[in-house]
Order: sequence, then structure tokens, then C-alpha cells
Amino acid sequence: MLLAEEPATLIRHTIDNFNIHPDKQAVARINESLATLQQARELRLREAENALKKLSRQLNTMASQHAELTSQHSSTAHASEIARLDTTKFRTAKAASDAEMEAERLAQQAADLS
Repeated sequence: MLLAEEPATLIRHTIDNFNIHPDKQAVARINESLATLQQARELRLREAENALKKLSRQLNTMASQHAELTSQHSSTAHASEIARLDTTKFRTAKAASDAEMEAERLAQQAADLS
């Protein structure tokens, strides 16, 4: 007389006697948390991809500007300009030195006349 009741009825009573409702709620909360976490990850991933695309565009722009500038740069013209500026600098320094010596000479001459 082992199976006096239907097996389906026994299974139903066994399931009903187990309190699985809190477990179902916990699993639902976990699933909800996982979904929220996945959405947050996807959002961060999209933001990172957008930042990467922006930086990539900036890199391409800067690289093309650099290439343009380096192609326009002439080292001989640069050296020539530096030499010209050095010459101008030395001439200016010489003129300042000459003017200072002349001012001292005139100051001495004015002192002698006094």
C-alpha cells in the first residue's frame, strides 16, 4: 500500500509543503540585479566606445596636421632664419653697447664742463 494516492497528488503535496516562494522572490531579485548590472555595463561600454571614437578622430586630425606641418617645414630655411636673427641680435647688442659707451663719454664730458 505504498502508493495509496496518485503520484501526481503526492508530488503536488510535496511541492506545496515546501515554501519556495521566498526562493522564487530571491531569484527574481537576483535576475533584476543582473539585468541592471548588464545595462550599466552596456552603458559604460557605449560611453567608452564613444570616447575612443572621439579620441581616434582627434588623433587622425592631429596626425594630418603634423604631417602637413612637417612637409611644409624646411630645415635650410629654418637655419637661415636662425642665422639672420642671430645677426640681428648681435647688431642690436653692439649698437646698445656703443650707445652706452657714448652716453658715458658724454656724461664725462658734461662733468668736465661743469
